Amino acid sequence: MFTDTWISTWVLENISSIEIVSRISKFLSEINSWGQMWLILAIVLTIIYYFRNKKKLSLYLIISIIPVVAIWALSEFGLKNLFDRPRPYIEIEGFQALMDSLNYSYPSGASFPSNHALVSFAAAFIVSNYDKKLAPYAYVLASLVGLSRIILGAHYFSDVIAGMGFGILSGTIACKFGDLISPKIDRLINNKINKKVVMGGK
Repeated sequence: MFTDTWISTWVLENISSIEIVSRISKFLSEINSWGQMWLILAIVLTIIYYFRNKKKLSLYLIISIIPVVAIWALSEFGLKNLFDRPRPYIEIEGFQALMDSLNYSYPSGASFPSNHALVSFAAAFIVSNYDKKLAPYAYVLASLVGLSRIILGAHYFSDVIAGMGFGILSGTIACKFGDLISPKIDRLINNKINKKVVMGGK
């Protein structure tokens, strides 16, 4: 689409050319290549809340990731193949030179939708549902990840917007799944922990 091409070209000429911005974009993209940053964040928050809640463990954040992985796979192997849209760095001259200067590997696969944005906004939705105080930070971080894909020429603007939409949908499904499954598993694990504590105290 003309608008997408215009936006990516403008970003390349006015934003991507700023070295510190492009290098931060590379960092954000690389640490989210398969959502590992959000997985680590989920584990860290689980540990923090475990001690904060008088050592009552909740695996809600980790369990909620399961539906997101499934939807990511549907997007990666279904939607991308269906739309088969070329990435900006293939269609717009200058992005490959930018990637080469950053020593950033050319992304493979089709452009639409952005799975980086999908996973990031799904994770932001889950984190925000778990603790509303974290919502601004989670969504700002997710937005920066999405923006980084445009700056690097890995995705068009509409790819990121679509990824964001699918991410919110994924997050909604994931939270329902977490609400249903997590209490049962949490109860089982905490009962075992409490039994060990009692037996250890005898």
